[in-house]
Amino acid sequence: MKNFTILAGGAGNFISSYVFNPVGETLTLTNNYTSGLNPSWIASSRVDDTVFYAVNEDDPDVSPGAVQSFQLGAFDAPIATISSGGDVPAHLLVLPDDGIFVANYFGANTEYIEPQTNSTVGQFGSSAVLDFSGAKEGVESHPHASFEYGDELLVPDLGADRVYRLTKQEEAYSIAGWIEQPEGSGPRHVLVVDDLLYTIHETSSTVTIQAIPPLGETNESPILAQASTLPDGLPNSTFGASEILIPTPNEEFPTQYIYASNRNTGDVFDERGDSIAIMQYVNGELKVIKHFFPGFQQVRGMEFGGDSLEYLATGGGVAGGVGVFKRINGGADFIEVAKNGDVDTRQTFLWV
Repeated sequence: MKNFTILAGGAGNFISSYVFNPVGETLTLTNNYTSGLNPSWIASSRVDDTVFYAVNEDDPDVSPGAVQSFQLGAFDAPIATISSGGDVPAHLLVLPDDGIFVANYFGANTEYIEPQTNSTVGQFGSSAVLDFSGAKEGVESHPHASFEYGDELLVPDLGADRVYRLTKQEEAYSIAGWIEQPEGSGPRHVLVVDDLLYTIHETSSTVTIQAIPPLGETNESPILAQASTLPDGLPNSTFGASEILIPTPNEEFPTQYIYASNRNTGDVFDERGDSIAIMQYVNGELKVIKHFFPGFQQVRGMEFGGDSLEYLATGGGVAGGVGVFKRINGGADFIEVAKNGDVDTRQTFLWV
């Protein structure tokens, strides 16, 4: 069985590179890529598998938000750097042509960055910023992520409690509609499976499911199912649901499960660390199968890898390092395979 390389970003000025050996069940830190401040989201190029991208989730008092490109194995410096167009970029989406779409959480805007054609992959072209600050009157907009859905980009706005629907007009994106979310829920990330919108809400710590209406017909869609991501027993702490993953079923894991991470930012902690809720949508009901505790504080990002997506990489946004866990019971549970504590604060993961 082959080894895997896992990249992990987070607080600091570097992206960590690990080698995961599934036979020896080891996870070894091999190097760090020099980066700008806080590379809190990383994603692969879609035209060159030796290139990846990262945001610099800046501190506005220290440095501006940015996007960087990297060549695998070149640890000293990024290929290129470009402004994100706003403060605290929390997420980037790589489009099929390697265009980049960035969500600036405190910028109240997004930026579309064209790829530099007839050039080395990883170079950036022109960019266009889309302002969300006046899209919903009386609220402070916080675009947090984006998801490609047909010809649209879906952008959850944590401040406006909307999932905006963007379409591209010539060289830029514009708002073509939205899907309203429960008031005060704080939509953070979204996925679409079989034309159903799965939204994880940071403020209410819930996952909701809605049908996606035809664009232009309505901005309303009823909640078909909803469930809390929170474990029992910690009523006096402060949680914020973070990441949602729905791996495509395969021969080894034929049942579609939903995995939602919880980020405990309070002062009452479970000795097992934060939890990952394992859910299933069955007969119109969203059921929590169980909570898995990987042993980290402030679990944010996570990512599946392996030949059958049997492994999950995740870690502690504040403490605990990085771990790899294997799906068991058809995906309804996990077991720990390997951990590495050389770097404490890792919160975004990429299998390359």
